[in-house]
Amino acid sequence: VKTSSVVAGLNELGLRYGARSNGEMAAGFLKAASVNIVNDVDTLVKMWGRVVDEWEKDMKIALDHVKNRLSCPLVEPYFTRLTPPGPFDQGKYSLANNGWIWDANPLQNFALPPSKAYLRREVIVWGDCVKLRYGSGPVDNPWLWEHMMSYVRMLAATFDGFRIDNCHSTPVHVGVAMLDAARIVNADLYVCAELFTGSEDMDLVFVQKLGINSLVREAGNAHDPKEFSRIMYRYGLGKPLGSMDGACLTNMEELDPPFGKGPTRPCIVSPLNGSVPHALMYDLTHDNESYLDKRSAEHALSVAGIVTFGYCAIASVKGFDDLHPKLLNLVEEKRQYELTQLGENSGIARAKRLLNGLHREMVLGGFDEGHYWQEGDYILVQRMHPTTQKGYLLIAHTAFSKGSKDRGIVNTIELSRTRARFVYGASIEFLSYKTLYDPNTIRGLPGKLVEIPDVVVPQISHDVAPFCRITVPDYFPPGSILIFEVEVQNLDNELDTFCASDADKAFGNLDLVDLNVILYRADGEERDATSGLIGAYDVPGFVKLTYCGLEGWMHPLRHIMKSNDLGHPLCENFRQGLWHSTISIQDCKSRQIIQFPKLAQPAQWFKERTERIKASVPSYLRPKYFAILISTAYKAARCAAIEQCSEFVYTGHDFTQNLAMCAIQMHGMVQSASLDPAKSTPSLAAGLPHFGTGWARCWGRNFEGAKKHILAFASTLKHGLIPNYWIPLGNHDSPWWMLQNIQDYVASAPDGLSILSEPVKRRFPIDDTWVEWDDSRAYAYTSTLAEIIQEILQRHASGIAFREHDAGPNLDMQMKDEGFDIKIRVDWDTGFIFGGNQHNCGTWMDKMGESEKAGTKGVPGTPRDGAPVEIMGVEATVNGQNTFVTYKAWGDLIQQSFERCYYVPLNAGDDSRYDVNPAIINRRGIYKDVYGSGQFRPNFPIAMTVAPELFHTQHALHALHLADQVLRSSLGMKTLDPSDMQYRPQYDNSNDTTDQRVAKGLNYHNGPEWGWPLGYFLRAYLYFDTRFGAGKEHHIQTDPWAGIPELTNKNGQYCADSCNTQAWSASTLLDFLEEVHKMASCE
Repeated sequence: VKTSSVVAGLNELGLRYGARSNGEMAAGFLKAASVNIVNDVDTLVKMWGRVVDEWEKDMKIALDHVKNRLSCPLVEPYFTRLTPPGPFDQGKYSLANNGWIWDANPLQNFALPPSKAYLRREVIVWGDCVKLRYGSGPVDNPWLWEHMMSYVRMLAATFDGFRIDNCHSTPVHVGVAMLDAARIVNADLYVCAELFTGSEDMDLVFVQKLGINSLVREAGNAHDPKEFSRIMYRYGLGKPLGSMDGACLTNMEELDPPFGKGPTRPCIVSPLNGSVPHALMYDLTHDNESYLDKRSAEHALSVAGIVTFGYCAIASVKGFDDLHPKLLNLVEEKRQYELTQLGENSGIARAKRLLNGLHREMVLGGFDEGHYWQEGDYILVQRMHPTTQKGYLLIAHTAFSKGSKDRGIVNTIELSRTRARFVYGASIEFLSYKTLYDPNTIRGLPGKLVEIPDVVVPQISHDVAPFCRITVPDYFPPGSILIFEVEVQNLDNELDTFCASDADKAFGNLDLVDLNVILYRADGEERDATSGLIGAYDVPGFVKLTYCGLEGWMHPLRHIMKSNDLGHPLCENFRQGLWHSTISIQDCKSRQIIQFPKLAQPAQWFKERTERIKASVPSYLRPKYFAILISTAYKAARCAAIEQCSEFVYTGHDFTQNLAMCAIQMHGMVQSASLDPAKSTPSLAAGLPHFGTGWARCWGRNFEGAKKHILAFASTLKHGLIPNYWIPLGNHDSPWWMLQNIQDYVASAPDGLSILSEPVKRRFPIDDTWVEWDDSRAYAYTSTLAEIIQEILQRHASGIAFREHDAGPNLDMQMKDEGFDIKIRVDWDTGFIFGGNQHNCGTWMDKMGESEKAGTKGVPGTPRDGAPVEIMGVEATVNGQNTFVTYKAWGDLIQQSFERCYYVPLNAGDDSRYDVNPAIINRRGIYKDVYGSGQFRPNFPIAMTVAPELFHTQHALHALHLADQVLRSSLGMKTLDPSDMQYRPQYDNSNDTTDQRVAKGLNYHNGPEWGWPLGYFLRAYLYFDTRFGAGKEHHIQTDPWAGIPELTNKNGQYCADSCNTQAWSASTLLDFLEEVHKMASCE
C-alpha cells in the first residue's frame, strides 16, 4: 500500500489524518491482505489506521528525545523565524535549523522525505545556522545554488584553505559541486573537514568524493592513556620503527617509452598500499571543553607533547596554550585574548614553541618512523629518521585525573646500541584553578611552567651490545614531559645496500633442482632429504612455516612488509635473535652442499650478511634487515627460475609466472623416491603435502625433466597399461594420458620428435610376468618409445584381460576381489574403448569406499566403468595421427559415433537421433560423463581440448555455457552437477558415519571442486567461443603454499583433506594461458 500511489499525502509532514485514499481501493487492499476479515468494517478501519497513521508512534519518539535532552525547562528551538518588514506568511519564513543526528546515515538528507527526524526531534540542532534546501541540483533552486557558488568562489580567492565544519551534515552532491567551483579559482586549495560518520569506511566516502586533504581528529576525545595512545598510533604514527616497505618493496625497473618508440627509461617503482586519511590532529578544538573541565589542567602539557610528536598535521587554539579554564561561546564571545607572549601568564606557550619547532624539524626532515607505547599513565613516543637512525624520544606523564602529584610507576628505558642526550623537560604548577572574570580580556589560569634539570643518560657496556639507560626523575608529576635526542651508534650506513647486493651472482647459476631446495621443500620433503635432521621452522606464537625454503618465509613476510606489521610474531622472533636464520637458511643448506654443490654460493652470501647484521644492528631493526635479506634472495632465486622458463613464461604476467613456479615447487630430490631404482634422481610430486615422499611421490611431468618422467613411466608398461604411480595397479586412463603427454612433448620441446626413438629399458619381461626391480629379468630388454606407443594401441585393440599380481589386501586393502580382474576391450561398432567394472576405479576419479560402518568398503565412489568421455577424446587424437601409428579408420569410427553416443539433446523430440535413456536424464544439453550414463561432470572439456573435432560446435558451446553456470567455481570445477541426487560438496575423509554417500570421503569426486579441470574448461571455452560464437590469481598470490589446491569444498571453501598445492591444478591453467599467449602472438 505504501509503495503504491493509492494513498495521497503519505510520508508528508502535515496535519494528523492528512493521508487520503479512495475508500473502495483502500478496503480492497486490506481485504486482499487479510482474507478472513471479509466485510467487517470496524476491523478494516482499525487496520487502515495502522497503515497510514503513524502519529502516535512519531509523537512518542519525539517526546522521548525531548525528555532525554532536558537540562532546563526549555529546549533549543528547531526553527529560526525571520521577520521581514510588512505582512508576511509566518510558515514561509520559519527556517529549520541545521544540526546532526546520532548514528545516522550521513549520505541521507534528514530534512527531506521520508525522513521524520525533525518531527521526532532526533536532530541535535545548532541555533546559529539554518538548513538550506538545495534539492538534487541547481535546477531545483537556481538562486540559492548561484548565490552559494559565488560565495564559495570568493572565499577560495581569499583563503588558502577551507575547514568544513560537520561535513557529514552537508549533502554530498552539494559539497562536491561547491568544492569543484572553489578549486577552479584555487587549484591548490587545502581542505580539512570535521566528520562524525561513526565509520572509517564512511569517512573514506567523503574523503574520496569531496577530495578532502585532512580529517580533523581530536586528542581530547581520548578518555584514558590507552585510548590516547591508540588514537595517536592510528592517526599520527607515520610508519613503525624499522619499517620494511620502502627497503623491501621498492624496485628498479625499466619504463616503456610513452608512445611505443624510443629507449626504455630506468625508474623506481614503489607500491601504493593506501592509508587512513591524513589527519589534522588538534590538541583542543574551539568547541571542546577545556582540559580543566574534562580531565585536569596539568593534562594540557602532556597532550601538547604527545600531539606534536605525531607524524601528521597538528592544530591548536590559543585558549589551549593559555590554559583558559572554560569553553568559549564563539558565536557570542566579544572579548579579546590577553597577549602574553612567552612571559608570565603565558600558560604552556614556551613549551609549545619548542615542541612546534621539533614537530617542524621532524616532519620536514623525514622522521617518518615512530613508536608509541603506554605504561600505566605514561605514554612514550620515539620518532626516528629511517636512514640516519637519528631522532627524538618523548616521555609524557598524562594527567587524566585531577589532584595527584605522584610520579607513578614507569620502567627504565634501555635502548640498545643507542646514545641519548637530554633536550628538554617541564612540568606545570598552578596557584589556583580559578580566574576572575574580566569583561574585556580572556585570561588563562595562573599556571607556571617548571623546567626540569638535565637528566644524565649513562652508556652501559654489555656482552651482546652496549645500551643507554634512561631513568625518569623522582619528581615527575602528572602532566610532565621529557624529551631526549637519540641516535643509533656505529650504524653501518652501507648495510641496506650490502644486504641487497650480488644476489644475482649468488643465485644466478642454480639449476631448477637447486632452486627447489632454496625456494621450497615442504616439511616432509626436507626431513626425507636430510634424514630427519631438518624440518620447517616453527615460529613461536605463530605457526610452522609451510616451506623450509625462502617461500616459507616470504608468505608471512609479504603481509608484514606491505603493512609494516612489526608486531607480528615473526618480527618478535627476529628481535630475539638471528640464530634461526643461520640454522634455517645457511647451515641447513650448507649440510646439503655435498649433494647440491651449487648451493655453496648462496650459503656464503647468507653467511656474510647475517654476520654483518649481528655486528651492528639494534634489535628493533633486525626484522627490517632480515626482511631485506630474505626478499632479496627470494627475488634473485625466482628470477633465476623464470629465466630458465620459456619465452611465454619469461615475458608473461605475474600470474603466469606464479603458475610456472609450481613446477619448481613440485620437482626436486628426496631420498625415498626416484625415477631410477638404483640411484637418486629428481622426481615430481603430484601435490603437497600429501604426495611429497615415498611411493606417493612419483606420479606420471624444463623439458628434460618431462622427458625423464615419460621414459621412466614408459618403462613400466605391463599388459598395455601404465601405473599412475609406482604401485603397479593397472589404470584404465593412465596409458592414454601418457600418450597425450608424449604428443604435447613432441609439439612443445625442441627436437621433440626425437623422443620417439629414445630407448626404454623395460621394467617387466616381455610376457608381463611380475618380477622385483632387481631381478635379472627386470630391465633385460629394450624398446623404443615409438614401439611402446604401438604396443599400447595394439594391446587395447586386441583386448586386455588379466588379474593383478598379488591381488588382495597387500595390493589394495579396500578393493573387493572382483576389482582385481582387469578387462579392457574395443567396441568395434563405435570404436570406443570399454574398461573397468563396478568394483574398481579405472580413472582419475578413483575414490574407493573404506567404511565398514556404512557398508561401502570396496565400493567405488565413482567407478565410471565403460567408456569415460575424456578417454574417448584422447583415444581419438592418438588414433587420428598418420605418423608412426596409423589407425585412421579407428579414429574415423570414433568421430562418427561420438556425438550420437555422448550428447544429450536439449529437446526430447530429438532423442531418437541420439543414444539416450530418457529415464536417467537429469539435465539436457550436456555431454555424458560416461557412455550410457546421464551425469554432468567436468570431464567433457578435456575431450573438447584434445579432440575438438568430435563435437558439434553449437552443442559444445551450449554445454560449456552450462558448465560455466553450473560447474565452475572460484578455484576449480564442481565434480558433479549440484542437481544430481549424488551431489555432496563437503569432503571429509575422517567422516565415519553410516551415511553411504559421504562415509570415509566417498564423495571425493561427487561435488568437491577440483582445481585441475578448470584449465581444460577454459581451453575448451577459448577454442569454441573464439571460433564459433569467454578467481585464481588472488589465491596463488596470498596462499602460504603458493599454488592451486587439489580440490576445495563447496564454493571454494577450504578442504582439510586436499593437497594445498597440486601440480596438475597449476599446469592445466598454465596450458590455457599459453594458448591465449599463442593466439595473441598470431594476431
